[in-house]
Amino acid sequence: MKALPVGDVCLNCHGPADTLDAGLKNALTTTYPHDQATGYVKGQIRGALTVKRPL
Repeated sequence: MKALPVGDVCLNCHGPADTLDAGLKNALTTTYPHDQATGYVKGQIRGALTVKRPL
């Protein structure tokens, strides 16, 4: 298992709400009205990746 930290590219949509582009904010609110996936900071662990394969 490998941790997935927030990177620079992630912050384009998931960074602090006050730094998001107004058009993007509108699109996110329209598409994901109950989403709370903003306010993340670079380096914060937000998930993990696991790969399984048959031996």
